[in-house]
Amino acid sequence: MKTRQIIMTLAAAAMLLPAQSCLKEEKDVFETSSSARMQEYIQEVKDILLDGNKTWFLDYYAGNSAQYGGYSYVLKFQGVDQVVAASELDPEQEYTSLYKFTYDNGPVLSFDTNNPVLHYFATPSSTSYEAMHSDFEYMILSYSKEKIELLGKRSATKYILRPFDSEMTPLEYVAAVAENAENFCAPSFEGKIGETEVTGSVDVNNRWITIVYGSGEDDYTEAPFVFTNDGMRLYYPLVVDGCTIDYLWYVANNNLLTNGVFTLKGKLPDDYVPYSEFAGDFEFGYYNGTRTFNVTLTPTEDGSGYVMSGLNPNFTVNLTYDKGLGRLRWNTQVVGVDGSTTVYLAAWSLSGGGSLTWDTDTGVTIHWVESAGRFEFEDNGVFDSPVDSWILWGTDANGKSTGQFTGWGNSQIPYLTYMKKR
Repeated sequence: MKTRQIIMTLAAAAMLLPAQSCLKEEKDVFETSSSARMQEYIQEVKDILLDGNKTWFLDYYAGNSAQYGGYSYVLKFQGVDQVVAASELDPEQEYTSLYKFTYDNGPVLSFDTNNPVLHYFATPSSTSYEAMHSDFEYMILSYSKEKIELLGKRSATKYILRPFDSEMTPLEYVAAVAENAENFCAPSFEGKIGETEVTGSVDVNNRWITIVYGSGEDDYTEAPFVFTNDGMRLYYPLVVDGCTIDYLWYVANNNLLTNGVFTLKGKLPDDYVPYSEFAGDFEFGYYNGTRTFNVTLTPTEDGSGYVMSGLNPNFTVNLTYDKGLGRLRWNTQVVGVDGSTTVYLAAWSLSGGGSLTWDTDTGVTIHWVESAGRFEFEDNGVFDSPVDSWILWGTDANGKSTGQFTGWGNSQIPYLTYMKKR
């Protein structure tokens, strides 16, 4: 073993010798300096971006490993430093900001001034202090008139700018994307790809599609996607029974997904409840239904969920709507600040021994139970113990627990049981 190590070390040293001599001769290879070559590279990219006032598609994938799925953007580069961005996130308005090219171990395209849509996933908030690990600075990997490949500096996610080839205006296009996403009603599907019977699901909230092609534990394939004006484009192709799937059209009238070769039939869950039916006044039962309180659910302006008021005069609660399942999601969340204490409405497991968490991914879903004629609560499976209660809990400036928070009156909702319209 020692002899082998010596030989390998000598071989490695020998390999370095010609490399070092090549480095000495490298000065003669290029007629211009590295900085001049970099400026030339950046100018070529800029010329392509601005060619004929060209407009570009950007499929924006949020989070590390695109965990939050993709969103459609349209970018138009103007002059030496302006970009106009349209997005399905706000399909009624375009936003103008600045862009620039820099150098950081390679050429970088940076959207360095505030833009509500370009910075949407990269801006920290009280519930997402790391801002979903998303990007506004991109390494330029390659370029041509057909596409420009980018790599997010923060997330290491690969992005592609493609020429905008729609006959719509950018705002018309992103509005059509938003409408398609809003009307999508195929959270699960079934059909045949090639000769293989498949089932699958579409996570509308996080924008991932999963195709199951067998009964084995690993008999599935999945990918994030973006909604387009007429379907969905996958981040990378999936292959099932020899069929490559990179784009699916959505036929809303018949609730079908198709790529022109095969067709999948979309389905809604039996307990699916449309968004609008959650609005109004409700009675909540707790202590296993022996006690009640009344609340009001008001739709949010963006249609993503509801604000629940009436639980406590000091705060409201945010509930998100799961468009794929037709349910509400009630997760642990910050509900206020009292002095140096951050106050959480924390998920609590009384049936699990009283353990609790202020992890904001933990909570319950609110779903319809036809046999009972009411909504009931179901643990979302994130916490080690089943969530069946809520408690106000404090943390200090360092995020450490300060215990049960009692400064706003009643701080406990034990054994939450049902919700029904008043």
